[in-house]
Amino acid sequence: MRSESPSSSSESDRTSPSTAPSSPPPERSSNYCLVIHHASAAFLEALPVAKASDDRVLACSGTGSVKGLLAQAADVLQDKSFVDETLWVRVVAEDHGSEVVYYRTRSDFPSVEDKAAVVFDAVHCDTQSTVDATILNTFCEAGLRSIVDLSEGSLTLRILERPPLTYPLLSSTPATTLNPTANPFSLPSLAEFERAWATWDLVSLGMIPQELLHSKPIDLRHKPLFYIGHLPTFANILLSRLIGDKPVEPRSYLTIFERGIDPSVDDPDSCHSHSEVPERDEDWPVIED
Repeated sequence: MRSESPSSSSESDRTSPSTAPSSPPPERSSNYCLVIHHASAAFLEALPVAKASDDRVLACSGTGSVKGLLAQAADVLQDKSFVDETLWVRVVAEDHGSEVVYYRTRSDFPSVEDKAAVVFDAVHCDTQSTVDATILNTFCEAGLRSIVDLSEGSLTLRILERPPLTYPLLSSTPATTLNPTANPFSLPSLAEFERAWATWDLVSLGMIPQELLHSKPIDLRHKPLFYIGHLPTFANILLSRLIGDKPVEPRSYLTIFERGIDPSVDDPDSCHSHSEVPERDEDWPVIED
């Protein structure tokens, strides 16, 4: 039976000589998907691989048996159970309008007793060579990135992860009301603004512990909390000037977060004029604001 997407399971290939164990395998912390055809970005994007997790896609290209490279991948991933054939299942899906087969670990299959086990000796990849840039662009469009490339003969196995944030190709810039020609260097779309803020949140809130937001590791710099508010406030000021409208409230942010501390090039012990910030921690705006 053909599934509608990679994330939908199908009946396993029952011609396999091996059978699954009588009881389900233990829960796994990571999901793995093995792809042995030239997958489209839409196919790869639909695979059950979570963002910012230990889930991985293993994408093969070239010609040959994948078993040797899977053993190498197990070493890279430091997961010996990875090569346990009973933990995998063969899945029939659709890509490019045709039926394709890929493999995935069993952790999210509700019932595995009747699923035939995979035999890695019988798993072969046979795809035409493709320019690396084309392959990497496909991964990018699917929200994936390659973290390790393994090779054996003419066969390449790329281990992919789904990072918390990805950035689409400039050629994928969508046409919008404010950018009808889809010019990648024009006014960003709402989605691009949201991705930019998410990136800044990841860099600031994701990397700096809450208890250090009021620390001041560099004397001639503001505390980290300042820089969380600086980018949106600076954008608020510039955009309001551009469109000739009033800045977004609260107005007090314009005073606190407008200008960072820039040491003087001529006198490193002094700095240029900058925003007047609260002296007491409790007088600063809080993240929830």
